[in-house]
Amino acid sequence: MVIAWGLLLLSKLEGESQLKFRSIMGRESGTSIVEFALVAPFFILALFAALQIGLILLVQNALDTSAREASRLGITGQTTSGVTREQAIQNKVLSVIRTYSGG
Repeated sequence: MVIAWGLLLLSKLEGESQLKFRSIMGRESGTSIVEFALVAPFFILALFAALQIGLILLVQNALDTSAREASRLGITGQTTSGVTREQAIQNKVLSVIRTYSGG
């Protein structure tokens, strides 16, 4: 597209102006930095978006798993001696969350 515009403009120029335009169009120094400046923000945005989506899915999975394990414990009622059912459910949720958070 740029070449087409350049050729159209070149056909309209005459004489010395045409020579100056050819010398300007022939230079390609700095094009890679301009292309990088145009593409890099979108690439970085896509990278961070992928990381955020991964984090969101990890948290969602941790919440689903802790809710499932707590409800299973609440339904069966299997608790250790000396611990109430509510306390056992809280402990189960905290243990699952600790497992997912790495601590």
